[in-house]
Amino acid sequence: MKFSFPKPVFIFITRTVFYSLILSSCSSPPQLAAGAGKIAVFYQANRQGEIEPCGCQVHQLGGFNRLAVFLAESRKGLGAKSQLFVDAGDTFFSVLTLNAQRKEQEKLRAGVLADSFRILKLDAFGPGERDFAEGIDFLKGLEQRSGAVFVSSNLKDAKGQKVFQRSHLFTAGGQTVGV
Repeated sequence: MKFSFPKPVFIFITRTVFYSLILSSCSSPPQLAAGAGKIAVFYQANRQGEIEPCGCQVHQLGGFNRLAVFLAESRKGLGAKSQLFVDAGDTFFSVLTLNAQRKEQEKLRAGVLADSFRILKLDAFGPGERDFAEGIDFLKGLEQRSGAVFVSSNLKDAKGQKVFQRSHLFTAGGQTVGV
């Protein structure tokens, strides 16, 4: 089942809502409960199906190996319950429409990314436009493989049913964080 939506407006609104939900608990100075600690939020977006360094000349982030090392080093000393790792989308595919000649390769890479997210303990994912390149059903399969909660407050399928959770509450650092 293919899904279409207004491109620029949908992306802007989805990402704005996603980031707003993540940062909503920071709108005023947090009042930590007794014994509560700090929360570390790790986020990424726009991986565009890349597993290895893409050769970009600007904002080179490195491949998944570099991400794994970064997360491992950054998480040292943090309790498992005091951190969140989130992704704001445009992650699984490099293009909006899959080319027939590269379709299987793109799908395999998307699967590797989802499996890697399970290992790296991705908590939440907000899908971007490119993530729908193989359709909603395929993306739901990636959700299962990744172990992450996929959230989208306004995304509906052709029957008008919500595709993913509108939001999700996590407990981190003794605090409740909404995504």
